[in-house]
Amino acid sequence: MLLVCAWHIAAAQNKNVRFGDDAFSDGLYKTACEYYRMAIKGGAKDISDATRTVVFSRFESARLAFYYREAANNYYLVSQSVQSYHWPDCDYHLAQMLKACGAPDSALFFFNRYLKNNIGTPRLMEIARHETEVCRWILDQDSPRPITQLAGNKQVQVSKVQSYINSRTQVAPCIVDGDKLFFSSFLEISSPNSLNPVTDNFVLQRVYTTSVKGTDDSAQNTVKSWELNSKKHHTCNTAYDPRGHNLYFNYCLADNFSDVPCEIYVSHYDSLHWQKPQRLGKEVNPSDGTSNTQPAIGYLDDGRTILFFASNREGGFGGFDIWYSIIESDGKCSPAVNLGAPVNTIGNEITPFYDRQRGRLFFSCDHHYCYGGYDIFMTYGMRDSWSQPVNVGMPLNSTFNDIFFITDDDGEQGYLASNRNHISIDTGTASSSNCCNDIYHWGLVAGKPVVDEPKPEPEKETVVVANVSPVASLLPLNLYFDNDEPDPRSTATSTAKSYYETFNYYMFRRNEYKQHHNADSLVDEFFYHEVAEGRSGLDKLMRQMESDLQRGLMVSVTVEGYASQLHTQAYNFNLSKRRISSIVNQLLQYNGGALAKYLSPDSAGGSLRIIERPYGSSLAAKPTGDPIYGLDAARQRFIRIVDYRNSLSSGDSSVLEIPAGTYDAGAVKAGTTAMVEIHLAHRASSASRLQYISIGQPIGNHAAQRGTQSSQKDIATSLKTTIRSYSPLLPGEDLTVYLHVDATNSLPVSQILLPLTLQVQGEQWTHTLFLKLKIE
Repeated sequence: MLLVCAWHIAAAQNKNVRFGDDAFSDGLYKTACEYYRMAIKGGAKDISDATRTVVFSRFESARLAFYYREAANNYYLVSQSVQSYHWPDCDYHLAQMLKACGAPDSALFFFNRYLKNNIGTPRLMEIARHETEVCRWILDQDSPRPITQLAGNKQVQVSKVQSYINSRTQVAPCIVDGDKLFFSSFLEISSPNSLNPVTDNFVLQRVYTTSVKGTDDSAQNTVKSWELNSKKHHTCNTAYDPRGHNLYFNYCLADNFSDVPCEIYVSHYDSLHWQKPQRLGKEVNPSDGTSNTQPAIGYLDDGRTILFFASNREGGFGGFDIWYSIIESDGKCSPAVNLGAPVNTIGNEITPFYDRQRGRLFFSCDHHYCYGGYDIFMTYGMRDSWSQPVNVGMPLNSTFNDIFFITDDDGEQGYLASNRNHISIDTGTASSSNCCNDIYHWGLVAGKPVVDEPKPEPEKETVVVANVSPVASLLPLNLYFDNDEPDPRSTATSTAKSYYETFNYYMFRRNEYKQHHNADSLVDEFFYHEVAEGRSGLDKLMRQMESDLQRGLMVSVTVEGYASQLHTQAYNFNLSKRRISSIVNQLLQYNGGALAKYLSPDSAGGSLRIIERPYGSSLAAKPTGDPIYGLDAARQRFIRIVDYRNSLSSGDSSVLEIPAGTYDAGAVKAGTTAMVEIHLAHRASSASRLQYISIGQPIGNHAAQRGTQSSQKDIATSLKTTIRSYSPLLPGEDLTVYLHVDATNSLPVSQILLPLTLQVQGEQWTHTLFLKLKIE
């Protein structure tokens, strides 16, 4: 009898595991969690070989279903187990769940432990390093308030709208004609012929409408189905164009919730009905299995419509990025363009909304400095030029996922979707909190003037971008070395060390540098912001290099080597060659030799070319202060990657005349702003067009005229340069680029260099020229 009971228990567990696995593979993570809970009643007390698969699926499904607390408990159980080596990324996910639960101090501990173990993938290691900075930023916040650019002198109130809208998962609020609210929700669909209870009842996302006034608890409006809902596909994510009475929305495949490719459609409202929806063309919907979703509408100065949307197509920075396409008067769409940095990151940028009245873009991201999972950010700009995104603060953001932020025409109120404090409709308790999204109303109310701002993100090297490529935003890239490294007291011109070996040794010595300085903060700032961020930039550069080479492109990288004046020029020339050699060694070691074959002419035709320019100390000024431990000398010991080109051929000709040296851009008075024009000859007999153009951070190695030394960081933070516009490329006419230079916070500087990177449409090579500018 006992054997029969044990057999029945084991059979029931196996059945629950099988159903859980089916739901997990279909992306139904909430359902999977329920079956795994039944399979391991009471929770696993240990992790044995027999339960390993079930436990793995259990904590993965809890994380993906947004059951943060349950996932954190499961990950912690695994991290303390002797079998934790089976899940090298356990500490990383545990830290993410702790951060989402509002415990950044505990999250910081496990992020640091994950980094110390050094067993993660390069991408997760990079994100973990970033998240340690974010956790410190959160802990440094005194009382996060909404940003004044949004709230002014008013307070923000956020409240969940009434229950008939928030009966299950609701997202994507959209205001239509000022009085109607469209939103997306799930409808349960029955499948009576299914033999698997996991799919006996599944859900289909649909669009619903109600009155905006219906969000008031006193109203009793009835939610009505929208007439364009599909019976086979998810229908969701509406965006309204009031000028053309057009509604943009998504149809998404409903086969598998773990991978839901979406396409954007448009319907015109005419004769009291929505017309048959039309699928946007391949420029927006390339039919390559990627997802193009969450449309938003804006207008250009010339009257054309611009469509913003999120996509995970190739050519982005990582995950989902924000892209745009111009919609012509005939309805045709231009090829989609990535917004680039500083908006897009290696993380996910989703749910864009463009405030047409005030020229600001709202979006949600999980990689910028966030309090929780996805936070809402705001940036000013249009099309190809955007300001550094700013976290809008609390209570608009929470420690959970905050997405689909919208405003009304006045900018005084609107909606957002969030999984904060969700109450499960199945249990009626908060035990299942955070699994599902609800729609919240936000509004500005009179109150105590807002004087506090969320502390800004730590200053980083940023680039103002117009149609930027992933590499253009990284250049020029400085990589620093300790004194006489690598291979001290050597006259060799090459080394066996890689750059990362020299980097780690350098970072370990930072406390020794502090002993020679009165201000530890200056040393930390140099090592953590300039030295460490250079290494991070090299990681990104090598990933892009691998991607380009795998696509069959030829890649050329130009590397300059520098040294301080501590030795003779002949000695320093060899030292700068050794430093360049360490970078070549790093490329050879990258990702288990993924780049090495491209450096050999025998295996890949030598499609990766390194152009070396060792300068030694010929361009270095005599450093002030300690010649070894002084930061002035430390900033002269580096190599600089100044150019990155990829091409299908070896030619680098262009219809533009790109000067080989520097371009004299003139002078700007300190304390003022000015418009600077750059003229490049256009040699083509027909019209051309720029593919992208970007301006990088200023480089300054010369003393300020007032007798103070302007560091790289001082110049980068005080001088702000943006591309305002550029002329069309017409036959016989120069390309004119208009730069807006803001030197209101700058000291006089004898010379700085501004890297300008551009590419002509149809040409395979990028071109970088350095603009020489004087601040008087």
